[in-house]
Amino acid sequence: MESKNISDAELAAFPTLSVEEVVRTAQTDLKAGLSSEEAEKRQEVYGKNCLPEEPPTPLWQLILAQFEDVMVRLLLAAAVVSFALAVFEEDEEEKLTAYIEPLVILAILTVNATVGVVQELNADEALRALLKLSAPRCVVLRDGKEHNIDAADLVPGDVVIVTHGDQVPADVRVAEVISTTIRADQSNLTGECHSIIKHTDPVKKTDGQKEFYLNVLYSSTCLTYGKAKGVVMHTGLKTEFGAIFQGTKDTEEEKTPLQLKLDAFGEGLTKVISVVCAFVWIVNIGNFTSKGSWLKGCIFFAKQGVALAVAALPEGLPAVVTTCLALGTRRMAKKNALVRKLPSVETLGCTTVICSDKTGTLTTNKMVVRKICTLDAKGINTYTVKGTSFNPVEAGKWTGEPVVQKDLVSVNGNGVKFPLEDGALKDIALVSSICNEASLSYNKEEGQVERVNEAMEAALRVMVEKLGLDSVASNATLERESDPSKRYLACNNHWKALYRKYGVLEFTRERKSMGAYVDCNGKKELFVKGAPDCLIERCTHAKRGNDVVPLTPTLKASILEKYHELASGGESLRCLAMATKTVSATHKAELIPNDPAKFVEAESGLTFVGFVGILDPPRAEVKAAIKECDTAHVRVIVITGDNKDTAEGICREIGLFEPGESTMGKSFTGQEFDQMTEQQQLEVVKTAKLFARAVPDHKKVITERLQANGYICAMTGDGVND
Repeated sequence: MESKNISDAELAAFPTLSVEEVVRTAQTDLKAGLSSEEAEKRQEVYGKNCLPEEPPTPLWQLILAQFEDVMVRLLLAAAVVSFALAVFEEDEEEKLTAYIEPLVILAILTVNATVGVVQELNADEALRALLKLSAPRCVVLRDGKEHNIDAADLVPGDVVIVTHGDQVPADVRVAEVISTTIRADQSNLTGECHSIIKHTDPVKKTDGQKEFYLNVLYSSTCLTYGKAKGVVMHTGLKTEFGAIFQGTKDTEEEKTPLQLKLDAFGEGLTKVISVVCAFVWIVNIGNFTSKGSWLKGCIFFAKQGVALAVAALPEGLPAVVTTCLALGTRRMAKKNALVRKLPSVETLGCTTVICSDKTGTLTTNKMVVRKICTLDAKGINTYTVKGTSFNPVEAGKWTGEPVVQKDLVSVNGNGVKFPLEDGALKDIALVSSICNEASLSYNKEEGQVERVNEAMEAALRVMVEKLGLDSVASNATLERESDPSKRYLACNNHWKALYRKYGVLEFTRERKSMGAYVDCNGKKELFVKGAPDCLIERCTHAKRGNDVVPLTPTLKASILEKYHELASGGESLRCLAMATKTVSATHKAELIPNDPAKFVEAESGLTFVGFVGILDPPRAEVKAAIKECDTAHVRVIVITGDNKDTAEGICREIGLFEPGESTMGKSFTGQEFDQMTEQQQLEVVKTAKLFARAVPDHKKVITERLQANGYICAMTGDGVND
């Protein structure tokens, strides 16, 4: 295959093309990939698939940078002049004393510069060590075979294979979904708290609003479910990750408020001292001859004026400032904050606006089940489940505290001692545990339960542990278990042992559900979970307590009303419905359809058992921190890639919006912000508290508009887009 240079415009058009058109444009082959020779030629054209590493700043540049402040330069000039005056001092007794002043100033400036240089060298070394912790590799098709290579060697047109748990090595146009579906966690890039379903279909490109396409896997994101094959679209600086990196490089470095004040003070002091020196010299013109000659008198009184100027300079000021900043740096280091430049510490003290990401910063980035809804004789019963992490107990570090159901599950504020007494709730626990591809692990050193794979499914497993088992005696035994490594999956393992899973109907984006066939002592059932509005349409009956009743239109309407209340209300929960179906005792794995188009038929005639509401909860300390900021007259603005309803729900929970407070004029989407003129944007940022559906470019523009209004901004977040 002859080498062909693919233009940036052609590569950018990949999301809008069909898979066949993408393969033809890239001149590649989905079965064989590129040849090694072709890959080498393309690498000469497109370069390595990595971000350019900056060479370390030369030591001499770091040293010179410490003398850029006006005050420091003024002191340096004073030291030079004082040294010159000491050299020309005629009185031998005072000559030695005259050297003390410039030497003291030089010593102070040397210490000041040393502290600054050492701080920057240490910070640079730590940052470089972090960057070298991982050298990403990937599976690529070359010469018709799979090869595991350094991600840096990828080129546009390469065919790569990614599977769940893999970090995506470049911007990749999805060409084939090898499993029934794939999901990607791109929260570190977009701020969305849940994984995104990706597909192979071409999409329409919209004008104006920047978007992340559903048929593209983006560099640095992670595949959380499934397996896919794709064509490399962008590499290096051309990726979305690279664009963010480039944006940070293009940002001009501004002086901190303290640096500006010190510069202004130094300039003012220079003018005052210059005037005083000139005045001293001028008023003594008549006394020049008293020193033996007019020339000697001129030099003598010039020396007096300069000595007066040197005496007026605050030699200790830079040292005091540097010492205070260094102490601040040490305090921040104890809180695991890496400070690259000393003045950055002072900027935090002057901050008037904090722009914060939501997912992983204000929230835990650990999905948890907050609500469970089942049917009872009175209507819909809503359980509230406590928790902000994957730990089944309310403890920052779980080292063996008992998992007590009544402390974790409640109805109307009253703890439920035996949750699975509700038959529908037991079915929800079963479906959540068995119809689940995620897992959990216990980190003994951290005292934390951690997820493996999909976050929402991990949240369901944790919920199962909080609900306990279906007998009082079993729950009492669980409460006595003090070893977290045995307790964190005890309930899930119990259900797994009872219900053997012998087949799976994998999730597809068309039907928005997943099913699992199970066998419990000869009784065979199909467990299904999925989007409530889709799944309920396939249900003919509903579980009410321990009874099964027909799903009437009235009952269906009340279920959907409750679902919409939780999904679009104050909490904006992501809801999953659960259903079951009894299948023939003679049913076996060979009868399970392989064609995803037939999955809907298999999942018909279901019995609805309830649904759960899931969210990424706020960190426990955030609400108090928001109050502290308000007391200190520091505004907090949340900028997130998540949807507006979910973001507003979290903002109400952390106290950024008061209960019942209107969000009109205070909450905007990125698209709404783009449609404003620059003047309108300048006005909006004065009152805004939330920007949702924002992309990385929005964060940069919003901070620039705030700075234009005179605000001192701090940006915080856990993703590369921050």
